Amino acid sequence: MEEETYPDTGLLREDCPCMWCLPPIFYFKYLLSNHECKNIDDVITALKDRLVFFKKLKEDGFRLMGPVEDHWAEFEPPDSDDFFWVHCRSNGCYLKIPKGEIPPQDCPTCGKNVYKYEA
Repeated sequence: MEEETYPDTGLLREDCPCMWCLPPIFYFKYLLSNHECKNIDDVITALKDRLVFFKKLKEDGFRLMGPVEDHWAEFEPPDSDDFFWVHCRSNGCYLKIPKGEIPPQDCPTCGKNVYKYEA
């Protein structure tokens, strides 16, 4: 049986960082992760940051792939004839890659590895 590859990158699906092969999943129980919340103002600031994140997903055309479960939601990138979306596995950055190009090894946003987790 031949292994399936993603047509835009030519990579095996399990190695491909695109968002069709690896859809972004948001875990609501981690809404306040990566924030040092010491008081109610810190919580409000963290939630505002997450609101900006969700508004950006909406602006970029992302959709929910199904109903929101107890504590998580899976998002689907928008269809495009010109580009595809890549999810940096190290830092979670979203990259817009022109079709026909291979995603870079190093993320232009955070500088970490796009294909595998790097602390």
